Amino acid sequence: MKKLVYAVCMVAVALIIVTLANKYTSERVGSESETAQSTTEAVDESGKIIVWYSYQYYSDYFDELGSLFAASNGVSVEFKYVSSTDILDDAYAANLAGTDIPDLIIIGSENLEEAYLMGLTKENTYTDIYNTTKYSYNALSACTYRDKLYAYPLGYESAVFVYNKAYITDAPETFDDITTFNETYGTDEEDTTDYSNISNVLVWDVSDIMYNYGFIGSQISFSGNYTDGNEKVTINYDNFVSALEQYKAVYNYFSIGNDSNNYDEIVNDFADGKIVFSILNIESLRELDESDVEYGACLLPSFSDTINNAMLAVTDVVVVNPYSDDIDMAEKLAEYLTTTSTYSMYNTCGVLPCKILGYYENEALEVVAQQYISDSVSLPNMINLSDYWLKVQDLFDAVAANTDYSEYIDSFIESLSQDVEVSVVNKTEEIETEAETETETEVESDS
Repeated sequence: MKKLVYAVCMVAVALIIVTLANKYTSERVGSESETAQSTTEAVDESGKIIVWYSYQYYSDYFDELGSLFAASNGVSVEFKYVSSTDILDDAYAANLAGTDIPDLIIIGSENLEEAYLMGLTKENTYTDIYNTTKYSYNALSACTYRDKLYAYPLGYESAVFVYNKAYITDAPETFDDITTFNETYGTDEEDTTDYSNISNVLVWDVSDIMYNYGFIGSQISFSGNYTDGNEKVTINYDNFVSALEQYKAVYNYFSIGNDSNNYDEIVNDFADGKIVFSILNIESLRELDESDVEYGACLLPSFSDTINNAMLAVTDVVVVNPYSDDIDMAEKLAEYLTTTSTYSMYNTCGVLPCKILGYYENEALEVVAQQYISDSVSLPNMINLSDYWLKVQDLFDAVAANTDYSEYIDSFIESLSQDVEVSVVNKTEEIETEAETETETEVESDS
């Protein structure tokens, strides 16, 4: 009872200070629909383990593993789909009511702090399994709060830079390489490649943070937590501004435009050979695998030697509800879901498992896995930054739509500082936007 009272107090404080916005998870791959559930029962129905989840792409995977777990452990396993905007509030309410309590809850790692403050996370003490020999630092970090594991790493979605091997055999390392291709393809008389089907050299969905965030993700870092009152965002200012300037330059050079926001159309056009380079997600790689296109994947090309890019990866984690009626069985199932049959996750769900595999089905998946291990970034799991992704996408929209966007950069930093402490480092000069550069050129010409 003391634990429950403590959880109530913590949530009351959190809700007074923070007005929670809709989570990024509501925009995740796999559109949300009506609540659905499936139950896999064993012969012995002496117990039931209830699992709540918000991402439909796991449904078949859970049904398969649930059947195996139920048969070998003499329990029934029920998987219940709950909207990601409601899942934590509903689980908290169930704990208070003492009825229909979920034993496991599957959430995006960006919601881990909120789950912890609501008393919905039991510490994961199985460090002999969940360590850096079997899981990447990113996967373990996604499950960590206040230096302890409070979740089990399940799977992840990520942005992926892809290129059509029919047009280019070597992966681009910089955006200069892509610009060079754009200016030279079809000019070599000895080149017999048919380029006539190309409609866009480079295009991605500029309306979605999943595909934009990699351009600035390396320049923003997060530390601290709400509980200890030391939340902090650090922005490498000069590189942050330079990255946005380069993003704008690429956006303009390839005439990407606001009409480049139909993601499904982009996937289809890439599969049809109409696009040379793009940024897709892991699930879409399955579609490419089923098409005739021969494609490659690589790290997001860099802007320069000093400004590296890093794709966004979003990790799904399993938390054990400390108010479960059968903690031991709940922990056993959490381990089972995150360590068993992980090789089938890509084909079944369209995401990759957090567990490091001995092999991947193709070279593209190997690139994605390595990217997740060492070259990806994540959204913050801070309750005070629950609307962070919205602010970032608004910034990208402003940069794309405006010639002079310096005020939007300042407004973005100011908006973050209203939520948490912001440290701006390496600020050596004022922002020089495209408009200012043009003005300076005109003045020089007049003189």
